[in-house]
Amino acid sequence: MEQNPLEQQNIRINKGREELKGNLGYIFDNRSTFENDIKKLKDSLVEMGEQGLVFNKEEIYKGLEQLIEIKDRDIFISYGSKVLDPVIVLKVTQSKIFDKIQREVHMRGLDKVGMIQLSQVMYCGIEEEERIVHIHLSSSRDFMTKDRIEDFNSDLENGLKKLAEIVKSNENIDKVIAISWIVAKSPERLKKLGFTIEGEISKEEKEKNWKGEDIPIHSAFMTREYLLERYGNN
Repeated sequence: MEQNPLEQQNIRINKGREELKGNLGYIFDNRSTFENDIKKLKDSLVEMGEQGLVFNKEEIYKGLEQLIEIKDRDIFISYGSKVLDPVIVLKVTQSKIFDKIQREVHMRGLDKVGMIQLSQVMYCGIEEEERIVHIHLSSSRDFMTKDRIEDFNSDLENGLKKLAEIVKSNENIDKVIAISWIVAKSPERLKKLGFTIEGEISKEEKEKNWKGEDIPIHSAFMTREYLLERYGNN
């Protein structure tokens, strides 16, 4: 028997709660980054309020501050789950707005660490010694919907055109590498853009750069020559 929309929504909420417990366990085990993680979350809460989402921001702030003082892992996870439960509910019930806010906060954070924003969903970092440029695709589920997929595709192409300008002025770059869950989920879309799919990244790389993610992360690449040929004359 097919589940009704409310049942499907409750399933997603419960799944989000379980994922939150795993993320809180990771945060507890890596407390050196805890305060930075809290700041990112607070930034998201500010934007959520500005976008019209209704929740008790002050209560969540207070709970997060108390969470810092908890030294027992199980209590930390239990209390953190209670504090952040309203966010999990909003993530499911207001998913498009929530994803948009998360993406925008994430992209602004990348500017502060020297990453270059190429479009609304794409950013890059240059590794001079390796002679490569890494492009990353931010969370963009609000873009990847039936009514907005063309906007998403156009955004990717615009990002690659901007990247071509950067590569053209830097003769040291030989290769463009893309790493994302989107490569794993939509390899055909990356192929149409001109990328060659390499497949899933190594366990070591995922542990280093994508720790805590339980989704497949794949990589793809494009040569300098092909990038400039296809996107460098616009």
